[in-house]
Amino acid sequence: MMHPHNEKDQAVTALAYTISNNRHTPISCKFLMEYTHKLLVVFSLYLAKIKSFSIQKVLCPSKPYDELDPKIKNLVMAMNESGGIKTIASCEGHGIRGLYPYVYFKSSVKTASKITKELRQYYTNDVNYLNYTWLIEGKFDQNNNLTFLFYSPELNWASESKFKSLMQFYFFRKKIDQDFHMLQNLLFKHSEKLRECKEIPIC
Repeated sequence: MMHPHNEKDQAVTALAYTISNNRHTPISCKFLMEYTHKLLVVFSLYLAKIKSFSIQKVLCPSKPYDELDPKIKNLVMAMNESGGIKTIASCEGHGIRGLYPYVYFKSSVKTASKITKELRQYYTNDVNYLNYTWLIEGKFDQNNNLTFLFYSPELNWASESKFKSLMQFYFFRKKIDQDFHMLQNLLFKHSEKLRECKEIPIC
């Protein structure tokens, strides 16, 4: 397989050679087609390079692990301020990288159970303002300590496809942000009950 850089150089060289050889002859349709094709090859190679740079450096800039994404920041802060929760990591959801929104946290089992109970009651109400289903799942970390993942299975499923991921996290971004706001209000509403659920120190 030809290296992209060599392919680009060869395309440019061939283009220059074609122009120099035909500069004193009438321009034919065949020449125009060949010339256009070579231009497209060069352009597509440069476009691929620019696209890769844009995705990595502009749309998906790397950031420290503990730096909060702005759209999920208030929800994470609300969880930490509840008194019975300590967040570990979070993500607001990114379409280009196919990352779904989540909050990874530590708490007592009773606290996680209480949040789950309030969510289930919320979903059974006649008026439900959440656009997606949100769940809490228990997971053991590398030290075999129980931790919890707060996420939406629907958005997790959408993140597995580039097309679905872009649709959800860009075109329907407002729906996710609305859910963040509603979940934040839900935590504030039941913050006193959550503090009462704290059974063990959070390390």
